[in-house]
Amino acid sequence: RGVTEMSFGNALRSEWTKLASLRGTWVYVVLLVGSIAGPMVAFSMAADVGATADWELLLLGTVIFNMIVIAFGGSTLAGEYNDQMNAHAFLTQDRRSLWLAARMTLTLVLIAVCWVIGVAIAWLAVTVSPRVEFKGGDAATDMLAGVLGFVVFGLIAMSLGVLTRSRVAAVAIPLVWILVVESMLEFAALAYAIFRPLWLVTPGARIQQLSTQLGGLMANPEDPRMGFEAGMTQPMWFNIVVLVAWIVVAVGVTHWANAKRDVK
Repeated sequence: RGVTEMSFGNALRSEWTKLASLRGTWVYVVLLVGSIAGPMVAFSMAADVGATADWELLLLGTVIFNMIVIAFGGSTLAGEYNDQMNAHAFLTQDRRSLWLAARMTLTLVLIAVCWVIGVAIAWLAVTVSPRVEFKGGDAATDMLAGVLGFVVFGLIAMSLGVLTRSRVAAVAIPLVWILVVESMLEFAALAYAIFRPLWLVTPGARIQQLSTQLGGLMANPEDPRMGFEAGMTQPMWFNIVVLVAWIVVAVGVTHWANAKRDVK
C-alpha cells in the first residue's frame, strides 16, 4: 500500500510538472475563469443604475465553461499520446494506470479551481458594483448543473482523447453531442418511441433533471408527470445511476485502452 501511495504521489507531481509547463494550460485557465467571470464583470460595468442580478444570471457562462472544459480535457489527453509523452510514464512508473489516473485527477481539480475562482469573481463583481443590486436567490440548481456538467463531460472528453488519440475527435464529438444530438434526440423521443431509450440515457438530460431534483425544485415523486416516457421527469435514482454509469464506463474504457495500447 505504501509503495502504491508513494508511486501515485510521484505520478501526481510528474503530471503537474508537465501540465503546468504547457503554455496552453494557462490559456485554458484564463478562458475557463473568464467564461464565468467575464460576462458578469462586463454586466456590472455596463448595466443601468438599479439593475438586478441573481444566481441564475451570475452563472450564465456555465454552458461556455463546459465547452471549454471539453476542449481542455480532450485535447490535453490526446496530446499526451500525439507527443508520445506516455512513453516516459510507461518506462518510469510501476503501473501504466498511474500517470493516467494522476492526469485525470489533476485536470478535474484544476477545472474545479477555475470554476470556484470564476464564480467568486463574478459574485464579487455584481455585489460591489454600485449599478447592480444582487438579489441572490436559489443557487443550488445552477451550481449543481455546472459541477455535474464539467465532471461528466470532462471525463467523457478525456476518455475520447485516450481512445481516439485525436485532439479534433476528442473535442468535436462531445460538442456535437451537446449542441446537436441531444436536442434532436429529445424531439425524436417525443415523436417516436424507438428513440426514447436513447434519450433516457443521454448525460445532458440526466444532469439537468438531477441538478433540479437535488436543488429541491422538481415535482415530487407522486407527480403524474414522473415516469420513463419522453417529456417526463425520471426518478432521482435513475438519473444518478445513468450518470454514474457514464463516469464508470468513461474511466474504465480509458484505463483499458491505456493498458492495452503500446507507444507507436
